[in-house]
Amino acid sequence: MGKVSIEIPEDIAAHLRLSPRSLEQELKKELAVHLDAEQLLPACARRGRDNV
Repeated sequence: MGKVSIEIPEDIAAHLRLSPRSLEQELKKELAVHLDAEQLLPACARRGRDNV
């Protein structure tokens, strides 16, 4: 599978309690944490992803 992009409407992004400088990195991390908690992320995909 190739790269997947997700669009977040500006009105939603504006209300996030995240720094604009770290928004993308924090959202990637939050998505990874959620997918792992829901057991939707295979163990092999979790390894080495500290730099998400």
